[in-house]
Amino acid sequence: MLGPARAERVDALIDRRGLWAVVGQRFVPGISDALASYAFGAFGVPLWQMAVGSLIGSLPRAFAYTALGASIANRSAWLAYSAIAVWCVSATVGAFAAHRGYRRWRRHSGKAQP
Repeated sequence: MLGPARAERVDALIDRRGLWAVVGQRFVPGISDALASYAFGAFGVPLWQMAVGSLIGSLPRAFAYTALGASIANRSAWLAYSAIAVWCVSATVGAFAAHRGYRRWRRHSGKAQP
C-alpha cells in the first residue's frame, strides 16, 4: 500500500521517534487510536513506547472528558470551560503537528524517490 521506499521511510522515522509519534497521534482529532495502534505495532514500535506514549498523549483528552462529565453532574461552568479549553488546545496542537509533519513528509518524499 505504501510502497517499499515509503514503508522504509516510515519504519526509519518510527525507529527514531516512535514515542513522540504515538504521543502526537493521540492529540490529533479524528484519527482512530485503535487503527493507529495497529499501524504502530505493524511498524515495530516497542511496547514501552506505545504504553508511555499512550499515557502522555491521552491525558489531556481523559481530563477533558472527565471534567466535562463532572461539570454536568455538578453544574459547574468553570469546569466545563476548562474541559473545553483543554480539548481545544490539545486538538489544535495535534492538528498543527500533523499538518507540519505531513508537509515535512511530502517535502522529503520527493527527494527520496528516484
